[in-house]
Amino acid sequence: MRCPIILLGVICLSFVLLSACTPQAEPQAEPGVDESTRTEADVEAIMKVNVDLIDAFNTGDVSAAVTLVMEDAVDLPPHRPAVIGRENIRSFLQSDVDRFTMHFADEIIEVVVDGDLAVIWSNYTVTLTPRDGGEPIENNGKWLKVLKRQSDGSWKFSRNIWNSDNPHT
Repeated sequence: MRCPIILLGVICLSFVLLSACTPQAEPQAEPGVDESTRTEADVEAIMKVNVDLIDAFNTGDVSAAVTLVMEDAVDLPPHRPAVIGRENIRSFLQSDVDRFTMHFADEIIEVVVDGDLAVIWSNYTVTLTPRDGGEPIENNGKWLKVLKRQSDGSWKFSRNIWNSDNPHT
């Protein structure tokens, strides 16, 4: 009687071992899309949009800056109410450009892409020089930008929040 039990055990063990060695089906990507190059291309496009935004700030080109934001974009500035919508963001930026020349530098810490959403986490430094004279204002802090892929494949800013590392005075 011991022999059939051992034989049954060997057969079961053989099935377990064979099933463990059977290749599993690979998850299917979208037809014709190489996910690794798509991610690299997305990150490059997102970094370009970010550089374009910084350049627009540094040149005081509000029109160029707002072309990079979605119609329903939201800015969440520190110590102020939310600024909702492209035209309100235009007015918000224009008021700063009317008062200051700006020099931004943006150090990217992380870019995360998940489908049609992306997040940029960065550290910034900015020098705001009053147009009417006075001492430049130096600031540095953290910045989180959310982007959405548009129907044409481009990326635009959807949400934007930043805060200073300097003490609030």
